[in-house]
Amino acid sequence: MTDLNPLLARYRRDRDRCARTAQHNLDAVAHYDREIARLEEDPSATPAEPTTNRDTMAAALRELQTRRSAAFTAGSGLGLTSKDGQALIAEATTADDIDLLNDALGMLDEFSRNVADLRTTVWREFAKGQRCSVCGMTSKQAAAANYDCAQEC
Repeated sequence: MTDLNPLLARYRRDRDRCARTAQHNLDAVAHYDREIARLEEDPSATPAEPTTNRDTMAAALRELQTRRSAAFTAGSGLGLTSKDGQALIAEATTADDIDLLNDALGMLDEFSRNVADLRTTVWREFAKGQRCSVCGMTSKQAAAANYDCAQEC
């Protein structure tokens, strides 16, 4: 069914997103209920790994951020170039961290994934010098606006 009213369409998308989040939480609750019942029945049983929830993921991401910041800070005052300082951050990031980030991305709803992907893509344009670091325009956009970033920014 196609909505002619964009507001209703947005509300339906938001409701569906909330339903997916609620289902994820219900699945986690069911997992813990099964484990509690199993462990109460047999206290010597080995507990199953907990399911990953947003709180667990948030803690793991905070730890990763702290570790990456600490690696950068460790290089402060050593006379390193900014490129070498950035390399310290990369060295502190493991393949397991990449898996963690991919798992975290999988926990996001469609809206959040789109924002994260677009932000990363646009940020790369700044990092590669494809956009002015002050006004954010590309050289073609600046030319179309008759604007000289080198002089006016």
